[in-house]
Amino acid sequence: MNKEKKIGIYFLIGVLALESFFIVFFNLTQLQYHLGHDTSVYLFQTIESWRQKSLLLEQWEYQTTFAIDSPVILAVFFYGICGNIFISYGLSNIVFAALFGIVFMMLLKRFDMSSESRLICLNIAMGLHLVPVFSNYNNLDYGSVMFVQNGAYVLKTIIALLIMIMMIDLARGKRVFILGIITAFLLFWTSISSGFWLFSTAVVPLIIYRAYIFMCDKKLKELVKDKAFRILTGFALICVAGQIIMTYVLGNSTIDSSMRIINTFRFWGNIGTMIVAFFRIVGGMTTARMNILSAGGVCVSLYFVLTVLLIVAGGFVTKKKRNEKPEHQIILSVFWGNLILFTICDTRWGDDNFSYRYLIVAFLITVICLGLFLDDVLYEKWGRGFLVISMAVCLLVVNTYSFLLIYNEKNNYEDLMEMAEFFDSKDPEVVLFYGDKTVYVDGRNLRVLDLTKVYKTVLTGDDFPTHIGDTLKYDYDYEGSYIIV
Repeated sequence: MNKEKKIGIYFLIGVLALESFFIVFFNLTQLQYHLGHDTSVYLFQTIESWRQKSLLLEQWEYQTTFAIDSPVILAVFFYGICGNIFISYGLSNIVFAALFGIVFMMLLKRFDMSSESRLICLNIAMGLHLVPVFSNYNNLDYGSVMFVQNGAYVLKTIIALLIMIMMIDLARGKRVFILGIITAFLLFWTSISSGFWLFSTAVVPLIIYRAYIFMCDKKLKELVKDKAFRILTGFALICVAGQIIMTYVLGNSTIDSSMRIINTFRFWGNIGTMIVAFFRIVGGMTTARMNILSAGGVCVSLYFVLTVLLIVAGGFVTKKKRNEKPEHQIILSVFWGNLILFTICDTRWGDDNFSYRYLIVAFLITVICLGLFLDDVLYEKWGRGFLVISMAVCLLVVNTYSFLLIYNEKNNYEDLMEMAEFFDSKDPEVVLFYGDKTVYVDGRNLRVLDLTKVYKTVLTGDDFPTHIGDTLKYDYDYEGSYIIV
């Protein structure tokens, strides 16, 4: 190993250690300052789950999923031990972030890739990818839904990665019994919680891939004998069973049940917003107006270049390497399956913006493609040592900026605690927040910060409490007085 390469690897390990520190520090010290609309749901559900001693709650209206395929499942256990919701959820986030890092590295090791390229890929995947404008009202960027704040997508992403690992190992003739049992259980669990999400984004694309392989070989009749196809079919049935239990036994329908085919008038707009969404999940675009030479402008520009590299790398692997090895075909099947799915489905829920968190798995696949692109093309053109050190420096800059951004953009925690202290000095058990979104989110945050009262929120113009991941307690059976804000 030459000196330049060794320095690059040590630098990348240092950046990864810094990213890990950011995740640990934030989760153990900063969660109370970054509650917001969705994150407050997950923390309050954790508290309520411990109160009821059940992951499936009574007198509760769920937001979009049961959220039992999220850090909530571990946070409940930690909360029962320490009684501090922020430490409990933070510890759970840390555990799941570590599991994600391990599983993603397992997938990377299935590819013929240099150690420095693997480290670059892992550093990109473990980054927060935050750019202005960061919003405490409801932040749903990559870092928030994976490693800090609610972590809503980390377990679903881990399961998708496990499915791809399993299919690659099967293609290589390896035994996958234990991995298959673990993956099947997790698929069943997440299907009960989130419905057809992984069925649509991971299982179905791989079933189509296996069918396509046999069709190209003119052996379609032999498809049912294919071990991978049979396992994937079993996974599909498991997903269907989970969806049936969720909908008909537990009486809940996830948001995917209301997903619609895109109509003619929104089709091209949907494609445009999906492209923008890919840039936004990486951090390469922002809704803020800023000077390009400012700290934020420089970081957005670096993320923009990274996004372009990821797109080019995805195109390179699709064009040049799709027929080389089964592992390339497997990740490309999931990648293009996701893009086709979100091209024809309307996931904007009446908004102008595509929900870019839906592209997490596609983003991670392009990260793997970047590692292959670096080894096959860029190192030879630009020099291995130069590129490795340059990317390490850039990753250090953007990750430090992302951390400082979220660290400095705190909510009104001190004001909320003063309000809670005032409310606790009054007799009424129910506090009713009435007003716009600012007042509304204050009420949602206070239900986590103050457990002595029951907080209800009513948006201006409504005449009944808004329940999006909230308790139904005292909606109909409360006869006492209220504190109205």
